[in-house]
Amino acid sequence: MSFVYANPGSGPSAGGIGWFDFGNLTLNPGDVIKGLTGTLSDGTSITFDLSAPSTSSMTFNAIGSPTYGVFGYVNYTGILGNVLLQNNRIGSLDPATIVLSNIVAKDINGNIVNNFTALVSDAENTNIGESWQFKTDGGVWSLFTTIGNNPTTLNGVGTQTVDIIGTTQLFTADYVLATQAPKTLTLRTITNGGLEAVAIGFATTRVTLQKVVGARINSADQFDLNIAGTPNDQVFTTGTSNGIQVQQATVYGLPGNTYTVNEAMASGSVSNLSDYTITTSAINATPASIAPPIGSLPLSVTPILGDEIVYTITNAAPETFVKTVDKAYADLGEVLTYTVTGHNPNNFAVNNVLMTDATPVGTSYIPGSLVVSDPYTGTTPATGITILTVNPNSDVTISWKVLVNSNIATSQVNNVASVIIPGQNPKNTNTVITSINNADLTSNGNFIKSV
Repeated sequence: MSFVYANPGSGPSAGGIGWFDFGNLTLNPGDVIKGLTGTLSDGTSITFDLSAPSTSSMTFNAIGSPTYGVFGYVNYTGILGNVLLQNNRIGSLDPATIVLSNIVAKDINGNIVNNFTALVSDAENTNIGESWQFKTDGGVWSLFTTIGNNPTTLNGVGTQTVDIIGTTQLFTADYVLATQAPKTLTLRTITNGGLEAVAIGFATTRVTLQKVVGARINSADQFDLNIAGTPNDQVFTTGTSNGIQVQQATVYGLPGNTYTVNEAMASGSVSNLSDYTITTSAINATPASIAPPIGSLPLSVTPILGDEIVYTITNAAPETFVKTVDKAYADLGEVLTYTVTGHNPNNFAVNNVLMTDATPVGTSYIPGSLVVSDPYTGTTPATGITILTVNPNSDVTISWKVLVNSNIATSQVNNVASVIIPGQNPKNTNTVITSINNADLTSNGNFIKSV
């Protein structure tokens, strides 16, 4: 057995509700079928027993959707599989009953999940003389959505028992009702007017927080990550290795509740959180649903039913860019060589790093002198050089030459480069200084300062 899904966008949470595919099942009065199991798209397994009391008046057969109802026609279209249980004959004043019992949800590690949603739809026209009664021992029934026009009488929303009573309309609306974390569902129909069918679905609402550490500024640095919300706050601390952290937190939440993700430095850390470059990303694995917000922490999200939201917080040690000049002193007409060395200490690449460096007043850039260690775009430092990729734990160097003009009007040439890494604030390198005089006083050497 398995869960199947409707076309994304074909109904509220269509991409997140798994409808149970009963295959070729036949449920006769007195039958007890134990251990029916299916796995939702997020890896959550749902197991239950299916039975019909011996007093039930009819057999139910599994059939495909849609049938004689708007479920599958108007909303929740494209479901592949036999998701409907339909009574096998027309006309009976005696009730026919389906019971789902011992309903258990577990995550991919086999842990019990206490927050999940069961959904039931009267997926057939409910005409005069026909009715459904749905009972739950979980949360009270809520009306999740109404499909189509010509609503039937619906009583009991907000309680654990709802009744759907047919009308004289030939084509009636179908209701989808939801209950939180039931252990038992009892679905009873009276079909004096004709056939009836029911669809049974399940969904979870999950927020997961995972962590990537590019590099630690200090080996003692650790990070506390947390998801705050009702129910089930989750907190975890990263391990000591870099890269994607094994530890992560997943909250099985309630749709419509707000959950906030955040981080802080763990006890014993040496660095401050502000010393790190922090980026966030998020996906919602459920198609045609909400887009979770990203940006600066903390971040809050309000998922809807069936959402599978995954946040990733990445902490990177800052990349460094150091500038050097080959001469501390120079005469008129001499050539200066500038070099910018960038270092990426993290275990992931940095792309499209833009360095710009205005040619100092009183000097002239020497065409053809540009040398770059890695693939790049651009022609001169003054107009900008873009390094396409700075590999993990690697350096990149950019060097070029300028000529000290004979008419230079200053005794000192100062120079600084600007660096822009996508997603970060611009940063400047250290300033290098060359003193200009007319004496034969040249001195080779580098003056280095990290930023």
